[in-house]
Amino acid sequence: MARTYSYRPYRPGDECAINELYYQVTGRRRTAAQFSWQWLEAPEGIADMWLIEATDDEGNVKLIGHHGVMPIAFSSGNTDLLFGKTENTMVLPEYRRRIIYPRFEKRFSKSYEEKYDALFSTMGPTAAIRQRKAMGYEFPVKWESVRCSTNGFFSETLFLVKNFMKKAFKIHRSLRRSYEILHRHGMLKDEEAENNVFFRDFWQQSRSNFCIAPRRNKEDLAWRFFHNPHKSHLTLVMDEGDVKGYCIISLSQKLAGEALLEDFCVQSNLSKHAAILLDRLCTKLENARIYSLKVICTEDSEISKYNLIDERKMLILSLIQEFKNKPKKVMPRKIVNAKDGLLNVGWDVTAIVLEGRA
Repeated sequence: MARTYSYRPYRPGDECAINELYYQVTGRRRTAAQFSWQWLEAPEGIADMWLIEATDDEGNVKLIGHHGVMPIAFSSGNTDLLFGKTENTMVLPEYRRRIIYPRFEKRFSKSYEEKYDALFSTMGPTAAIRQRKAMGYEFPVKWESVRCSTNGFFSETLFLVKNFMKKAFKIHRSLRRSYEILHRHGMLKDEEAENNVFFRDFWQQSRSNFCIAPRRNKEDLAWRFFHNPHKSHLTLVMDEGDVKGYCIISLSQKLAGEALLEDFCVQSNLSKHAAILLDRLCTKLENARIYSLKVICTEDSEISKYNLIDERKMLILSLIQEFKNKPKKVMPRKIVNAKDGLLNVGWDVTAIVLEGRA
């Protein structure tokens, strides 16, 4: 049956079709609320979305492809920046040989590139990385994904034992218990963190100490974490003397006794203050029987520069990872508008830009 191919920008009402395309390509279901949160509700406004459609000779139209760019606020010192995160670049498998997708994306990019200072992607599959390369992205840094122990080899041993016996271990019951223990010991639930006065001016007082970083205004953190429909978070706020900072975690649904460090920031951006905050977090986690803290960041992130990760890295798991010798995933970046000497390295990127889906 003959087909013609066309493209157009997103229109309200396309959500169901895009979600169905997402399911057909990824095998994962996404609710209307999750779509709205990711693509329509960000502080910087509605994302740029382009749809590719196939029309047969009877006039039936089918959505076969999608390209999206999420607007995410960054800053460089006191300069505001707008970065675009390429997401959900996908085409139905049966159409990948029928269309030349890069031609479509080149047309899309002409419509949005001028409004962004830089574009980036996160952890796409090999095909997506090839496409970023074709679009002129550079690959200056790799992602680091490290498991840190909350209390040295003792914690690592307990973590390994728990997960070796995970078939008999009630992970979800343990999750609820750990969540409540952490909350009782001062870590804030999402609604409490959103209403905490600490975040009212935290980033305004901190941003001059950072180079390129995702903006951490109250509304940014509320969107990324406190309103995130994918999972719940707990936030540790520390405001004692010279140490003013916070960290946001979520608890693993798959591994017993593990937390993911979603975001981490100290106002001074000094390693000695970061160490105090991390020690405080790890103490609380261990008391709640959380023995592993998974840290995802890029090699040029501030938390990587603090050298705190290597000090707490799990020995056995690190050796296993080195033995497997799996290549690290890259983070594609493309500078569109080099204002104030904008560079491709030196970004303070933690799991914050994964928007809660890690």
